Amino acid sequence: MWEIDYKYMCDNYTQEALNLVSINERFDNESFDVKVMREFYIKIADTLIKNRDEVWRSEAGRNYAIAITELENSCIRAIKALYSK
Repeated sequence: MWEIDYKYMCDNYTQEALNLVSINERFDNESFDVKVMREFYIKIADTLIKNRDEVWRSEAGRNYAIAITELENSCIRAIKALYSK
């Protein structure tokens, strides 16, 4: 089984994406379901951030920024749902 740990996340994703998805040193103590959920979200966040940075001063950049904000809210809700089950 693939082991998802904090070091792997730090080595493969930007700091902004890590912050957005709330991945920190406590990540290794979370349940497997939460780790998997955060990994899905960080992949999307990292892609959106990189694309936003390429086109920052355009309408596309604004749309990426909005998508990133919406993704952050969605991630928070999904993680809360997993913790409340």
